Amino acid sequence: EGCAQSAAARRLVGVMGPFATGVLAGCLEALRWFFWGTAGLVVVAIIAQYWRRDEAASPLGLAAMALVFVVAGAICHRVAAAVSRKGR
Repeated sequence: EGCAQSAAARRLVGVMGPFATGVLAGCLEALRWFFWGTAGLVVVAIIAQYWRRDEAASPLGLAAMALVFVVAGAICHRVAAAVSRKGR
């Protein structure tokens, strides 16, 4: 998996110049923080539903959604690291 990511990053960076590579890495890092911020807001929603004792709430569904956002953020971080490492 890591080797495939590295090869994909190498091909992508080979096409782009250093400025475009930096912009891509920066945008992926920003996307990571957006995903993690969204996951945090979903956790706040779960807590609010618990405090309100909302019977129609679906905490497991929301927790799964928060987990998906955390994983998506981690993937963005790894790809950004691979892109910036190969761009040097």
